[in-house]
Amino acid sequence: MKTVATGQVLGKAARAVKAVTGSRYLPVLDNARVIALPGSIQISGTDLETWIHYSVDCDTGRDTNGAPVFVDAGRLSGAVKSLKGNTEVGITAGALSIGALLLPGNPDAVEDYPVQAKYGINPAIWTARILELSGAEFKAMMKRNKATSKKSGDTTRLSLTGINIEYALNGNGARLTTTDGYSLNTEEYGATLQKDATRRALVCMAPLLKAAAAAGARDTVTFIMLEEEGGAPLLRLKIESAAATIDYYIRSIAEEFPDYSRVVPAASNALASFTVDPAEFARVVSAARTVAPSDSEAVTVTVLPAEFTHNGAGPDLLKISADSAAGSFSESISITRAGSFSARGDLAPVSFNADYLVKISAFSDNPITIHLAAPLQAARIDYGAGRVAVLMPVNLKGR
Repeated sequence: MKTVATGQVLGKAARAVKAVTGSRYLPVLDNARVIALPGSIQISGTDLETWIHYSVDCDTGRDTNGAPVFVDAGRLSGAVKSLKGNTEVGITAGALSIGALLLPGNPDAVEDYPVQAKYGINPAIWTARILELSGAEFKAMMKRNKATSKKSGDTTRLSLTGINIEYALNGNGARLTTTDGYSLNTEEYGATLQKDATRRALVCMAPLLKAAAAAGARDTVTFIMLEEEGGAPLLRLKIESAAATIDYYIRSIAEEFPDYSRVVPAASNALASFTVDPAEFARVVSAARTVAPSDSEAVTVTVLPAEFTHNGAGPDLLKISADSAAGSFSESISITRAGSFSARGDLAPVSFNADYLVKISAFSDNPITIHLAAPLQAARIDYGAGRVAVLMPVNLKGR
């Protein structure tokens, strides 16, 4: 079978599949599976935890029923890396030709390549589609959650390397939460979730980040919850563009996510709640970090209400400071009072890791509201409707 496909899209497909394939224990998983389907060429790969099917639109004809060819995913990615414009693709049982290049197929993979398990839904109980975002929204969401989760090599607690997805059985709402044990991010989409009408899936972050890298800003990204045989939840992530469709099938993690609801402070319990411009806040915190202690990167946040500054005149201020052997820093920025602002004189300065503050400040371009309590109690940061970040303070006593 020979057909013509867009070189740039083939390059994107090969890179996305290469990012998923491979296993040190099963060399056959280093291969990509390429097959011609009616109206598309599909390139697939797996590491047994995640499956990817990248379908590149092209005119293969309606009656295409060719056999797949298995080629090394790394060689395929390198072969199509610089392709531009329309490129002729030929698929046979023994080789894959792309323009003037010929990649030999791996005959052993024909028998040894694993067959993907079948997944399904129970339509009598719940709706599979739980969330739909633009590619730009999906990328931004994954960037936020990457900042509040751990890499798999940084912890033995797998629950901290995943994103907890709670979803309504009717498909009208979802809540996504990540934590690394020091910071937490939770985002709600759609209708308010009812406790007795929801399910939960803990999904590994690594393949989701790979999917975010493969998605275009104008693509449509749909979260679809399926079930493996035996009832374990599985996420199908469908990414659709004008030239291709990508399907990720990501198995859930068989661990319990921490009970995060117990650590999210209520805004009404704050001693001070105030609104700041996130870019200005991040700028001052970044400046303070240059002289913060190297071990903790702690910067101190102090609320200075108007009655304690400018002889009672002028705006309320937020002072950001840091002190170490490298030097001292102190700068104040204006804040806007929120509805629950109290800032009584018994609110002591609170210290936080500067890196976390900067990352959380980047969650939104709009003003964010920070709720502070006692020095060693978690701070709550609201950065949009249904979007909350929680950050634990740094204990500087005894330094």
